[in-house]
Amino acid sequence: MVPLYGDVQIRLSDWVQQLTHYDPSKWTCTSEQTEAKATTFILNRVETIRSEHVRFISDLARYNNEVRLYFWRHTFWELVG
Repeated sequence: MVPLYGDVQIRLSDWVQQLTHYDPSKWTCTSEQTEAKATTFILNRVETIRSEHVRFISDLARYNNEVRLYFWRHTFWELVG
């Protein structure tokens, strides 16, 4: 997939196949077998990607809470002190 505009994406193989001088023997990345291998590789890693995402979001939430608490404490003591 190649970003086209914003969140619109196109497959590079679709664009290459439309070229006037397209030669399938020179563009092995346009075969269906190559795309199936890439999809399979991603599907094999979904669980790992999901667990890393959950860990990242949890860490981000914890850091966010720590920063909020830090600023709240300093603001509170400035108002009281």
